[in-house]
Amino acid sequence: MGFNAKAFAAGFLSDSAMRINERVKEAREYKRELKENAEEGKTKITQLRQLGNLAKSEISRLRSLGFEDKHINAAIASGPKGLFDLSVSAQEEAARRNFTSGQKFDEYEIESLIDFSENFSYGDVKSEEFYKMNTALTDPSLGSTQDPQRGLMKTIFGIDLDDAVRSKLDKDAYYDGYSVMDINEISKQETYDSVAPGTYFSFTPTRDFDPTSAASSFNRMVSLIDSTIDSNIRDDVYIKRAMAEGLETDAANARAMELAKLDKRQKLLNQVGLVAKDDPEYINRFRTLLTDNGLTEEDIAGLEYSNLDDEALERKVVRDILKAKPSINKDVENKFSVVHNGVRHEIIIGADKKVKGLIIGGQTAPEEQVDDLLKDMATKGLIPSVQLAGEEPVISTPEVPETTSLDLEIKVPPRPNAFTSRFTGVSLDYETRQQILNGEIDVPDNLRVDEWDELFGDTHNPETGKKLGEEPEIIEQEDTEAATRNNPYTFSESMSNADKNKAYDNLPSGAFYIHPVTNKLSQKK
Repeated sequence: MGFNAKAFAAGFLSDSAMRINERVKEAREYKRELKENAEEGKTKITQLRQLGNLAKSEISRLRSLGFEDKHINAAIASGPKGLFDLSVSAQEEAARRNFTSGQKFDEYEIESLIDFSENFSYGDVKSEEFYKMNTALTDPSLGSTQDPQRGLMKTIFGIDLDDAVRSKLDKDAYYDGYSVMDINEISKQETYDSVAPGTYFSFTPTRDFDPTSAASSFNRMVSLIDSTIDSNIRDDVYIKRAMAEGLETDAANARAMELAKLDKRQKLLNQVGLVAKDDPEYINRFRTLLTDNGLTEEDIAGLEYSNLDDEALERKVVRDILKAKPSINKDVENKFSVVHNGVRHEIIIGADKKVKGLIIGGQTAPEEQVDDLLKDMATKGLIPSVQLAGEEPVISTPEVPETTSLDLEIKVPPRPNAFTSRFTGVSLDYETRQQILNGEIDVPDNLRVDEWDELFGDTHNPETGKKLGEEPEIIEQEDTEAATRNNPYTFSESMSNADKNKAYDNLPSGAFYIHPVTNKLSQKK
């Protein structure tokens, strides 16, 4: 029997139609399934929206407390509860410190409270955006699923209809701006998936502060110190130390009182320093009581800055300076200065709130020495006195009679290091030099090399600080007996400057004399 083309064509068309109908039916079922899944996915979209809004509120709350994106983002990356745990901890810490409305943690305080991975690389991303990056809730992407070019034959025979279905279901918003395909894609994702897995973050709150118990503890500490001092006074500890310095009775008694005060101050510094290591707020809470008990502002500054590392110290210095000058433009570089011991110290702070340079006595400090010099300034209590360059008071130089006649009571140190002293040493003004030469003030321990050369280069041994050609002599007994408070030694007007210096050198320790320049009663140490 021959080939029946008509029957073959009829059978082929019938079979094709059947397959086309099946494909269309499958496509309809697929579309229905996708829509059903989307209906279920609406709940997740709603929950993610609510969670995102809550996150925005917590981010805003943290910013109002002084936290920056880098701190918030590190908490977000650490885990699904990281952001909310940080917010709770920060609010509790603020309540613990009795924050007023609008009060913020400064950067130093935040850095002392939190710790996170050093290699965290998302610090410059807005926290709202970073939170979304770590959750399944992405922005709608209508039309992102493209209908492939299937060609005429695939279209006629209903081939690849699933692609066409997905494309149609992605064109229009189905719920809350999201298409069916958007919703289904979000439903597949984990609710939280960190983009920086393994990020470490921790918050260490300060200890709860009870004003009553803290005050009692402070008073007990001071009482114990006072008891120790009183015991030393009864045992003549301080009077013995004073007499060991070669002082007579009246002077020794006065010196003993001074030594007792110094001892109490040092003991208090030691105790407060130990407590402040564990409680950074301790010094601020008890600042008034500390000053009432003999600590100076310099002492307190030393306590505040001494336990800080280089970076933390720099941040605190910058913070304290800028806090004292709230009206200045902080978006530009500023120069601040303060004069200490006749030397102008200048701190240059950039718009990034970092120290850009340090100038001392007109000399730019090497970069590797800046941290040490900055700490020295801070612990000496100079930071609160810093003024914006151009606003500092004009320093007048009073006229003082110049004299090189006598270096009485001058204890000259050896010549300082020629290099380091130019940056770390003290530069002197005219008045201070004359006071040193007149024996009115001691020679600074950290004198600059050029200052040493000007004052003592021609008269003293650079290695020992002793006068050139100095030879001790024993003065006659009658001179020793005459050098008392009631009968002080007097330099004859006919004596040359050299003779006066020699006579002074021959006076024993503790001897009294009339200073030939100031005409005041003085005592040789």
